[in-house]
Amino acid sequence: MRTLLDRLLFAGLAAGFLGAADAQAAPVLYPFTSGSVTLTAYVGGSSVMAPASFALDGQQVTIDEAALTLDSLAFTLSDASLTLTTPYAGYDTIHFDFASITASGGTLVLVPPPDNPQEYAWAIGPVSVSGQIDATGSGAPISDSPFAISNPSASGSLFVASASGGSTLTLDGITIGALSIPGASQPLVIKADVTFEGSASPVPEPGAVALYTAGLGVVATALRRRAA
Repeated sequence: MRTLLDRLLFAGLAAGFLGAADAQAAPVLYPFTSGSVTLTAYVGGSSVMAPASFALDGQQVTIDEAALTLDSLAFTLSDASLTLTTPYAGYDTIHFDFASITASGGTLVLVPPPDNPQEYAWAIGPVSVSGQIDATGSGAPISDSPFAISNPSASGSLFVASASGGSTLTLDGITIGALSIPGASQPLVIKADVTFEGSASPVPEPGAVALYTAGLGVVATALRRRAA
């Protein structure tokens, strides 16, 4: 009888833990911890500024490693000035008062071999970019001008490092798109190489909690029978 109860005890714990693990195979949100963006600008395929780096303000990335999906990403940037080496439509400084980059519905491709951190290639689109800019130079000053860009797609590399206290995600890549300023004959193409780092602590889904509780119920029943 003791052997049977021991088996019931083990089975209850296993059911709870394994069921909880299955229930956690779901999207994981990685809130922003740090990051930066390096901006460059081109007109007609030629660079018109030296690369300039700025700190990201925040936001988040959500992925599902089991389903191989990049569910969403969102980044924000503020107070970034671009000094152009070649004036664009009479402007030599473009200042981003603020900007946001958002996208959803992306995919992940695992890069072998399985490892920690695990590398994925990612792709997502369309990418929406919006914000507000100023521009100064020989042209009429532009102040607090809203802008919106839709870029068909973006891609890059993504790494997930797992640890006992949670996991860390690092993502890089993304091109913002073409920014048009009145009076310009060609668009100003802004490329943004984004490096995003976020961390997530494992939080059981409601289903995981229920399965774990069920496992503990089996254990409690077995212990009561053993005591009797």
